[in-house]
Amino acid sequence: MSFSRTSLAGEIAKRLSGKQPRKLAKEVAAYLIENNKAAELNSLERDIMEERGAKNGIIELTAISVHQLESAQITNIERLVKKLYPNCKQVIVDQVLDESITGGVRLEFANQLLDLSAGAKLNRLRKLTAK
Repeated sequence: MSFSRTSLAGEIAKRLSGKQPRKLAKEVAAYLIENNKAAELNSLERDIMEERGAKNGIIELTAISVHQLESAQITNIERLVKKLYPNCKQVIVDQVLDESITGGVRLEFANQLLDLSAGAKLNRLRKLTAK
């Protein structure tokens, strides 16, 4: 049986509040491989994040930086997210280290990007001065 990515994301989002997320992840991975849809994994992940945010007030994001973020930095990110999304009940921050980030942090949400890295700020300055 085949499901649309959106309906699959909705079902996964419902079940994520259960107690066995690893088992669910294995089942989803098996389903994607069996149905030759492994390439849809990133899109499915974004759909799940969007579904959880819309229905449950859970905002998930990936914080990409060159160094591991300290707890105070994560708290600041959570405050920023709650300002951007006033109906947010919970913020989930997944950290990813990337040596190409010059400094600062890049926040990737389900459907948007907030680039607070030094490289992005320099690029904006470069564009402003070029005009």
